[in-house]
Amino acid sequence: MVYCSGCLLKLVVSAFETKRTKKAGIVGKYGTRYGASLRKQIKKMEVSQHSKYFCEFCGKYAVKRQAVGIWGCKDCGKVKAGGAYTLNISPNSTSPYFSQNFIFQQSLYTAYTILMTTFSPCEGRAGEPGRPRQQALTAISRNFCT
Repeated sequence: MVYCSGCLLKLVVSAFETKRTKKAGIVGKYGTRYGASLRKQIKKMEVSQHSKYFCEFCGKYAVKRQAVGIWGCKDCGKVKAGGAYTLNISPNSTSPYFSQNFIFQQSLYTAYTILMTTFSPCEGRAGEPGRPRQQALTAISRNFCT
């Protein structure tokens, strides 16, 4: 192919124009303000916030953020609670207190479900249905919830 110098110059200029915000990306709108390290942190959050996630119900990548902690699938319409910037949060990524509290709540929920399936609501004295269940639940709350 034969190009004149003017066409070649246009091709070279257009190739450089498309790569203007490769490094800055979504935080290029902030310019040189707020410092590089803060822009880097914000970039990580904004990229994860605006990306699409996998829907567990319909099997498509169509889950987008609707509001803080509310994620909805555009395809099947299911709404799910999640993190502020990502759909699924890992308990180890935030703080050690959160992970300990999360493990404690999981064990408490497991004990609660075992009790709910063990005792039927009609057990107990006459006129007091579900009394053993209530006693077990109060015992759990006394032992664990101090």
